[in-house]
Amino acid sequence: MEEVKMLFGVGINDFEEVHGHKAFTRKDGGFRDRRYLMWQAMLSRCYSEYTKSVRPTYVGVVCDRGWTRYSNFYKDVSNIQGFDKALSSNWVLDKDILVKGNKIYSLGTCCFVPPEINGCFTLRSLNRGDLPIGVGRSKYGLPYKARCGFNGERVLIGHYKTPEEAFEAYRLVKKKEIVRLAEKWKDEISCQVYEALLSWNIEITD
Repeated sequence: MEEVKMLFGVGINDFEEVHGHKAFTRKDGGFRDRRYLMWQAMLSRCYSEYTKSVRPTYVGVVCDRGWTRYSNFYKDVSNIQGFDKALSSNWVLDKDILVKGNKIYSLGTCCFVPPEINGCFTLRSLNRGDLPIGVGRSKYGLPYKARCGFNGERVLIGHYKTPEEAFEAYRLVKKKEIVRLAEKWKDEISCQVYEALLSWNIEITD
């Protein structure tokens, strides 16, 4: 009996077994099935020790047990609103927006969002040390500075006396940016994503 090779020790590509023909998992005339690439990337974030070592925010992250089988992921992910955008416009499979602090990739917790929204929620814990989110130490003037990311760039908000003051300045700017993105993409993202963005709370412990 042929031994089943598992991706990252857990993933089983049973597509041919279920559907009767092979999935496009490798380049074939310049084409590769985006669902397989999503599945592969998700499993890497969940179960690759190397990925977790270079991106510690994925420590503790897992996927729904059913999604370790490619046939289940293939079926479910196609039913998430925005999947068509993932095929045509590189929208991203996100696990954090619908459920803040979520550590499980699953049908009930994942959504598709444009990279601009996904990037707005990327944490940079290693860069700030023991300071609140959005806060860093300043070499000039007041001892603390607040910065916020816009389209991949870190923009200085101002300098402040305390970490708490700097965080509050960051929180206000960040919330305004999240609301702006929600309104910008309102007609394309799902209602659940839109509502989650509008109600998002930014806390000093994030």
